[in-house]
Amino acid sequence: MPSRLLALTITAAVALGVAGSASAAPGDLDTSFTPPALNGSVFSIAELTSGKYLIAGSFTDAGYAHAARLNSDGTRDTSVTPPTLNSWVRSVAALTGGKYLIGGTFTDAGYVRVARLNADGSRDASFTPPDLNNSVYAVAALSDGKYLIGGFPTRDPKLVRLNSDGSPDMP
Repeated sequence: MPSRLLALTITAAVALGVAGSASAAPGDLDTSFTPPALNGSVFSIAELTSGKYLIAGSFTDAGYAHAARLNSDGTRDTSVTPPTLNSWVRSVAALTGGKYLIGGTFTDAGYVRVARLNADGSRDASFTPPDLNNSVYAVAALSDGKYLIGGFPTRDPKLVRLNSDGSPDMP
């Protein structure tokens, strides 16, 4: 009986990719990815075409200010410097041309709850969104070059479509 149990254990280990296998099986922890230690939560992640990631949340430590770009292995991409914001970034979207759209509760340095960032993390001054009176919880890039932003718990409508320059897309 012990040899049958050993055979079942070895079979299960091989099937799971944990005995003598160089590749991980689906569901296994990817040990090649080392995420940064953060002092707050991550609310949104956008996978970029380069294999990197844009993350956003409430974290403010280790040079991060509510948003950061990570390399494919989880280390911080120091070639990008997102702005230092006074409050959380709730949502991120990757845009064409390496730009990013961010939304949240921030209200400083020319950023009012939604902003478009250049590939290097600087503010895209050609994007001028409307003043919003409350938090943005979701941002999305549309295939026609426009954006959807959602949130605004104390205002109607709760969902707004913006043109590529940030102006409201009104019917």
